[in-house]
Amino acid sequence: IWVDDIIIAGSSEEAIVKFKENFGKKFKIKDLGILRWFLGIQFDVTPNIISMNQTLYCQNIINRFGMSDCVPRTNPCDPSVYELLGQESELCEDKTLYQEIIGSLLYIMIGTRPDIAFVVTLLSRFMNK
Repeated sequence: IWVDDIIIAGSSEEAIVKFKENFGKKFKIKDLGILRWFLGIQFDVTPNIISMNQTLYCQNIINRFGMSDCVPRTNPCDPSVYELLGQESELCEDKTLYQEIIGSLLYIMIGTRPDIAFVVTLLSRFMNK
């Protein structure tokens, strides 16, 4: 079995060191130090706070899907989207592209942006349309 990444966290430095020692006896490990990046999520670790963001991941997604020129909104869902979704027209000509966009948004939603959950799950209802 090959594991690329693992995060070890605990309430005491002593417990973490002991765990790594015991874990290292069974498996070959490489300690990369304080957590900075994990699966597209950036971490900022201070003594009392762990902050997470996916800014770089989001920017890559925006660029990947050609949305660089879009205007940012403070509200993740314009109320008129309900009317658009109720129409029988295609939301996207390329079904696979639409599914990739929704999948990327789901990853962002689950990772660091629960505020977009409503609109992402709403849009995911139309994956076959």
